[in-house]
Amino acid sequence: MARDTIQVHETVNQQSLLAKSVAEQNVKSLQVQRYAVAVQQQPRADFGTADKRLTERARLINRELESANRAVAHYLAEVQPVSLRLVTDAQAYFALQDNVLASLTGMRTETAIRMIDVLERKTREYSREADAVSREIGKSQSTFSENAKEFREHAGEINKFVSGDNGLLKTLQDDLDQVESSINHHWVGAGVSALAIGGGIALIVIGSVGTLLTGGLATAAVVGGGALLLGGIGGAVGTGVGLANLYQQKRNLLEEQARLRQEVKLLTDCSTGLTGLETAAEAAAVEAQSAKNAWDIVGGHLASLSSTLRDAKDPSFEEDIRRVFVETARTNLSDTQNGLRGVQRLMTPETVIEPARRTDHLILAYTDDLERRKPENLCQAA
Repeated sequence: MARDTIQVHETVNQQSLLAKSVAEQNVKSLQVQRYAVAVQQQPRADFGTADKRLTERARLINRELESANRAVAHYLAEVQPVSLRLVTDAQAYFALQDNVLASLTGMRTETAIRMIDVLERKTREYSREADAVSREIGKSQSTFSENAKEFREHAGEINKFVSGDNGLLKTLQDDLDQVESSINHHWVGAGVSALAIGGGIALIVIGSVGTLLTGGLATAAVVGGGALLLGGIGGAVGTGVGLANLYQQKRNLLEEQARLRQEVKLLTDCSTGLTGLETAAEAAAVEAQSAKNAWDIVGGHLASLSSTLRDAKDPSFEEDIRRVFVETARTNLSDTQNGLRGVQRLMTPETVIEPARRTDHLILAYTDDLERRKPENLCQAA
């Protein structure tokens, strides 16, 4: 009996981990979304006509920017909606389980086994969906990686044209990549769990890291200027300020490298943003695979529970196992369902697009306001 009871508790524990994995995947998908929207707002490159080599390079860069726009448009229209379905799958599963638990102890053994088998079949269905999501995001990630590579190569080629310092360019690339990585992992580093975030609200702001003069024209660096803000959680103001500081660091890095041409710095920031997009997509794909694995584990435990009930020789033992499962599952079912409902609120974040403003200023402007606002008062817009 003790071993079977432990297995029941482990089944419920794995369900909690499943909900957490689905919530984490949703937040990581929002990170991909904020990068994708920023890419769509990046102005075309115009390096003037004084240098034919730069003019031709601008043409190639704009062709690559169009490719990146097609990739993110496909992601936002086709992949992101499917990715977000992982949350509704989890909600449907726990709602079904809630109904099963309500009558599991009072029904005949054969009926109870059939109900648990229904839950197990659902885990297989949702596992297949999570696996498909992971593969689709992985395809997008490969495209984003190619876009980032092309922009980085363009920056290097232009640097050669103008006899720029390759050492300085490499330093700038490495420093920007490091800050971008910190931005990508900001909310994780702040110790905020996805299910806790679910009780709050999400806002994507699209500003610019800075404005650079290219070909005599002012061009905003927008690809790396998208930010994800999360409100309604403890310490959101402090973490928002920390996020603004990271974008200020990016701006400072671009300004400090005075010996590099503005065109080179613009493309370097774009390539860094696209690399961040690739990294965010990879994280979302990995988390979707984690959700798939979690569904498999939960399904395996449910199949084992069903087998235990089916093989039970003592009716009182079988009834005790059912009772323990119901009592254990109910201990955190309400919290899990509330957390997932909160996560669902994040699925359509409000979006503010102001590329003429600096991202760090936008973050500070909206963080205090987000902390005061309630999810039900949000006017959500895609």
